[in-house]
Amino acid sequence: MLKHKKIAVFLNGWSNEYVGLIVEGIRREAARNDTDVFVYATFVYWAEEEAQRKSMLNIFHLPNPDDYDGGIMLTNTFNISDEHERVRNVFHKGGIPMVSTEIRIPRMTYIGTSNYGGMKELADHLIDKHGVKRIVFVSGIKDNEECAIRKQAVEDALSERGLALMDTVWAGYDFLTATTITNDWLDAGRELPDAFVCANDHMALGIMDVLEQRGYKVPNDVIVTGFDSVKESKISYPLLASVSRQWDVMGEHLFKELMRQIETPDPDYENIYPSYYVPSESCGCTPRPEDVELRLKYLKNQYSENAIIDRLDRFFQRLRMATTGVEKLEDFSTEASKIWKPDILGPDFYVCVEPSFFEADDEHYPERIRGYSRKMDVIFGMKDGKTTPYFEFDSGEVYPGAGDKKDGSDIYVIVPLNYMNYVIGYIAIKNTPEILYDLRIFRAINHVDALLMTMRQYIFSQRANRELKKIYMTDYLSDTYNRTGCEDVIFPYIESLKAAGRKLIILFVDINNMKTINDEYGHLNGDLAIKATASSMKEALPEDWLLGRYGGDEFIAVGRLDKDPEEYIADVKEKILNFNKSLKLTFKLTASVGYHIIDPDDKRGASDYVKAADESMYEDKKHKDTNIANI
Repeated sequence: MLKHKKIAVFLNGWSNEYVGLIVEGIRREAARNDTDVFVYATFVYWAEEEAQRKSMLNIFHLPNPDDYDGGIMLTNTFNISDEHERVRNVFHKGGIPMVSTEIRIPRMTYIGTSNYGGMKELADHLIDKHGVKRIVFVSGIKDNEECAIRKQAVEDALSERGLALMDTVWAGYDFLTATTITNDWLDAGRELPDAFVCANDHMALGIMDVLEQRGYKVPNDVIVTGFDSVKESKISYPLLASVSRQWDVMGEHLFKELMRQIETPDPDYENIYPSYYVPSESCGCTPRPEDVELRLKYLKNQYSENAIIDRLDRFFQRLRMATTGVEKLEDFSTEASKIWKPDILGPDFYVCVEPSFFEADDEHYPERIRGYSRKMDVIFGMKDGKTTPYFEFDSGEVYPGAGDKKDGSDIYVIVPLNYMNYVIGYIAIKNTPEILYDLRIFRAINHVDALLMTMRQYIFSQRANRELKKIYMTDYLSDTYNRTGCEDVIFPYIESLKAAGRKLIILFVDINNMKTINDEYGHLNGDLAIKATASSMKEALPEDWLLGRYGGDEFIAVGRLDKDPEEYIADVKEKILNFNKSLKLTFKLTASVGYHIIDPDDKRGASDYVKAADESMYEDKKHKDTNIANI
């Protein structure tokens, strides 16, 4: 029986079609070889803000290299060196066998396809069959190794015929940047070349889009070609001539080579598979029948695909409404479970969040660029199609429960949740990698990022409001409720105890001779008398009682009646006496105390009870010696 293995795959999800073909190939071979696959995917854009980039790349620090037998890095999907450097620092330096795709990494097995062969074939075809002489090469990113090789192939084809490149422009590998540089070219009144030869299909599609809008016809006015032969190139008008890299079988080759490296390490091994040119409408050739059929099929399915995206967006709008006003993570899980559908992220997934995200304020929130907390909060998830409640788990497992697995083959997709420099957590999805292939997961994590950030802002705003309300209702001198607090908190508390069928008591405490203390010993001693009286009441009365400064030298206290009222009064007066002794006051601090017992069925209001306790206090004052001349 084969030994159960566990491998990690690292990639940037923007190259979604390439990712889909490669991951599916790995998945097929993994299933045959009793191997679990953990796919760690980012969506870092080449022009991303540094803080956003760092927090997103933190996902590559989640896996512990010691838990894996090997790793595959789809290095060519990364837009910047930061991405593969993170993986190298974590996995490669840990001595774990690694395979890199398309980009050579020192002491790492290299599997690639020829960037040169297919592009050279393309350039030869354009020059020899279509008479092309003036070529503008549309590059992706400066200093990118693959771009440099493709450009060299075009230059070599031209040089062999005594020609040279007309120009080189950079379009960042993406559709929108390509539209911008094309508009700039036309706005500047520059002459069109015979052909725009692009380093990938997305840039070629962007150029064709602008040319069409500006009244130019491809290929009649200018030829446009791409590289990679992605799905979008096979559904465009005209169909895009491009270079195929045999992605449909590359995933299987990668897995097999990694298994070989695990058994017999040879990090300097490399294998390059051929690429080939696929002529089509955008260069003036007849397209392949299967590409024409694919375009027709896409048009037929366009409405349903748009409906799926629209449904996803509307679902998250409903979720945002359902969780508005939620402050507890447990409540988020409860509300989300009422409307969540298994087809959103699949039947098995978990939303894992950093505990400090909802606890630490902006000033103290840790900037995590090296891993995650060991203890994580799962605020929502599904297991076998059923929603799970909030729970905590050890992030060392990556996916809750995966650490206990001993056989079989599962595939997990791990994508980061973050907002600028805030590392929120990650989503872990089991056996539904398909959501990577059409960028549904990107839309989903954007929604979840925004939802959790909004929830965090609401939680902190509510905390701030409570703090402000507390300040508004607190007497700063005695640190008890002020008159407003008495009316807004203590009075409703009386009614709640009555509603619960509890018998309660209200005490009314009045400092004796307060005017004399202020006049004879100064207001600082007057303040001290107020503080000492409040402290005496806090120490003498049960913790669940509520206390308030009702007036200048008057206090009230409310709580359940659990013993003889005179005992409460005696306790308060004894504490005041102790303060006299311990603080060695220059005046004699005493207080008169009255009370009123409130029955659950008493129909009167709180102000009536205060008045009754106040009258009781005056009865106490009549019988006490309140002369402070005897110091």
